[in-house]
Amino acid sequence: MNKASVQAWKLQTFDQEFVAHQSVYKWAAGVHSHLQVMKIQFRHRSFKQSIRNLSHIKASTNRQESILVAKRLRFSSGMEASNSR
Repeated sequence: MNKASVQAWKLQTFDQEFVAHQSVYKWAAGVHSHLQVMKIQFRHRSFKQSIRNLSHIKASTNRQESILVAKRLRFSSGMEASNSR
């Protein structure tokens, strides 16, 4: 091997490695951006889920309060008198 062929071989090897590394970097950048999008979607989904959970909690609390109010009304309106008959 003469000096020129060694230089050509080194240059070709360098070019191949550069292209390989470039494709790996592009792939990694794509994965990173995809993960960023997934993280944003997950945060949005978990935020929506937490709001949904809060509305369920509020609805069940309102339902329990209305049951208690109905019991108090029945008790105070003389339901105990009709039960004692």
